[in-house]
Formats: sequence, C-alpha cells, structure tokens
Amino acid sequence: MRRAGFTLFELVCVIVILGVLGAVAAPRFLDLSDEAARASVERHARSFANAVQFVRIEYDLEGLSGQVDNLPGFGSGDVDTNANGYPTDTANANTIPSNPTGANRCRNVFNGILTAPAPVCGGTLACTSAHVFQAVAIAAQNCEFLYIKDPSPARFFTYDATNGVVTVTNP
Repeated sequence: MRRAGFTLFELVCVIVILGVLGAVAAPRFLDLSDEAARASVERHARSFANAVQFVRIEYDLEGLSGQVDNLPGFGSGDVDTNANGYPTDTANANTIPSNPTGANRCRNVFNGILTAPAPVCGGTLACTSAHVFQAVAIAAQNCEFLYIKDPSPARFFTYDATNGVVTVTNP
C-alpha cells in the first residue's frame, strides 16, 4: 500500500525555501511602504501648493487688494486672505499666529483650499489614527503639515502665508 503525502525531507525543503523567499521579499515590501509615504507627502504638498496659487490667481482676477474675507469665486467662498492675497483661514481671520489658534487656521486653510483633503488634525482637534497630517503653526504666518501615519523619518511640508511658498521635507 502506497501512502500519499510529503516526506519529512520535502516538507523541510519547502519551509526553508519559503523562509529564504520571505527574508528576501520582506525588505522590498518595507521599502515600498516607505516609498508610499514619501509619495503621499509629495502629492499632498503639490496639491496644496497648486491650491495656494489658485487662491492667489482668483484674488488677482477679482482685482482685490488688502485683506479679504470670504474670497468670492473660490471653493465654498469662505477662504480668507492676507494683504498679499494668500490664504490664511476660512473663518474671517487674515493672519496665522504661532499658537493653537494658528494651528486651527492652518487646518482650516488645508481643508478650505483642497478639493479632497486628507484628514488633518491640530489645534483644538486632537489627532487620532484616522488623521494623515497634523497642522502646526510654527511661526507667525507659517504652517507645517506633519505626516503622522509614519512619523519616522519626519516628513512634512511648510506653508509660508506671506509669500505662498510651500517647502517639502521628505527624506
């Protein structure tokens, strides 16, 4: 009578081969998740920078000058700008202070100028696992959006509301 199945030797060989394949493939998959995090930060920073420029273009097209509350013709019509025409809030505020109020305004700008923003926390909104970015007012008129899904290495982009410049730090 012949028995069907694997011998102990065949089973050990299969386990060894699977172990070697796993050891070779695991670093590649970890590298892919790192690349995905880098791509996410780049994509959001580019989208944010484009939206900032669209706000500035609308400001110019409307022939506006000085601080503006509720920029007409852009988004929901609730974007506020500073005297230079760059977005600062969506709740009738034309500056970004370096305090929790500033972080709220940074979060408002992020949500107000992007069509489909990633979940962002900061200021009075505590961060949870559902959030992708944390808004921080790092200095007067400066916002930083930290990627919090993978905090090491630190990935973020900054927004300078005085001149509309968006700078990415994405190691």
